[in-house]
Parts: sequence; C-alpha cells; structure tokens
Amino acid sequence: MDLLRDPAVQLLLHGFFAVLFARSAVHKWRDPAAFQAALDAYEMLPRGVTRGVSLGFAGVESALALGLLVPGMGPWPALVGAGLLILYTGAMAVAWLRGLREIDCGCGPPGAGRPIGPDLMLRNAVLAGALIAAAAPAAVRPLGFVDGVSALAAGFALVALQEAIESGLRQLRSMRAWRRPV
Repeated sequence: MDLLRDPAVQLLLHGFFAVLFARSAVHKWRDPAAFQAALDAYEMLPRGVTRGVSLGFAGVESALALGLLVPGMGPWPALVGAGLLILYTGAMAVAWLRGLREIDCGCGPPGAGRPIGPDLMLRNAVLAGALIAAAAPAAVRPLGFVDGVSALAAGFALVALQEAIESGLRQLRSMRAWRRPV
C-alpha cells in the first residue's frame, strides 16, 4: 500500500494541517488590525479593502481547520489549503521582487517580525506539496487504536518540529541582523 494513502498517514496529515490553519486563524482573529497592517505592507490591495480581505483569510483558514477534520469532506479542504499557501507564496514572491524584503509576512503572531524571504516561500511550497499529498484518497482499511495513538503522537511531533524550525529561522534572522553593519 502506498504510504501516503494509508488512512493513519492521512489522519496525521489532516490533523497537522488542521492545527496549522487553526493557529494561523487564531492569530488573525486575535489581532485583526495587525494582520491588516501586514496586508497593507505588501502594497498589492487598495487600503480600503484590506480589512475585508484580512477577515476573509481568517475565515477561510478557520473553515479549513474544521474541514480537514470532518470525515467525508473529500480532497477539497486539502486542495483549497494548498491553493491558499500558493497564493500567500505568490504574494511574498511579488513583494520580494519589488524590493519589499523587510515587511512582516503576516503568517505568525502579531509582532513576531517574520520578514518575507526565500525561506518562507520554500516552507510554503513544501507545505502546499504535503497538502496535495493529503488530498489523495485514503486506502480502505479500518483504523485501529494503535493507528489513532500513532497519528496523534506523530502529529504532536510534527507540530513540535515545525515550531523548532520556525524558532531556528527566527534565531538565524536575529543573528544576521546583529551582524549587519550599521
């Protein structure tokens, strides 16, 4: 059986991405003005519409978090999530090419100061690829208790790994900023 089609692996992927989108949505709902400011910094939308767009993104991410957990939703939540990450990556790439390299990506908690860059674009591309894999139909086999426990433990490990990678990237950016001549 193809590993990505294993129902336990599908459960893991859907759970991981549900947590990822839920955390992202919570940041946006908690401080909508900060996310709106991040959108304004991209200079791609008229300022009059960024509030509505920022709330729309928070709503879509919330719906994705729920949709990824609801059995029977099919591939749509994963494919929409991949599309959203590709959209975010495209916006980062355009801003980066326009020289807006120090703007906050808007993908973390307010005040995180995570500037756009190739590292975030690569991260989003990898995550979009994993979401496309999560859209594959799961093979039919019953999930057992061990499958559930394994998927839950692996999900916690993936979230911890993602946090460790994000922390390492923050440290790397801090070290680069510290070394920059004034």
